[in-house]
Amino acid sequence: MHLSRIFFPAVLFLVVLIVACGGDGGDSGDSQEPSGDTEVRLLEAALAVGEGESVSTQGYLFGDADGSMRLCSFKFPATPPQCGGTVVEIFGMDPDTVPDVQSTQDQGEVKTLIWTEYEITVTGVRSPEGLDEVRLLGGGTK
Repeated sequence: MHLSRIFFPAVLFLVVLIVACGGDGGDSGDSQEPSGDTEVRLLEAALAVGEGESVSTQGYLFGDADGSMRLCSFKFPATPPQCGGTVVEIFGMDPDTVPDVQSTQDQGEVKTLIWTEYEITVTGVRSPEGLDEVRLLGGGTK
């Protein structure tokens, strides 16, 4: 009888421990999360990671008519807004995937500048030119 009083709590403790350490038991192979570091860093810190490493960062998206895009740590309130602070060139991201992108567009002309009113969070691979293989993680909306 005394053995059951000790045995049952010990088994219960082990079951709780196994469940807590085991997570949901699902296969992590199908995860869409980037490999490597997933901490969202300031733009300045994202530029400091080693070449070829994955990094997540946030900033204001700006894009030009030639398709070049960049993230900026600050947006100057002008008409149209201006990119400021730390700037990193980004490659491989479709701006149409970003919600609430603003643009300058004269009637009958193509967009000449795009930007976001709010910071977006992206992940990419650090390269000498900036960030490659960039994809949106979130943001862009109020």
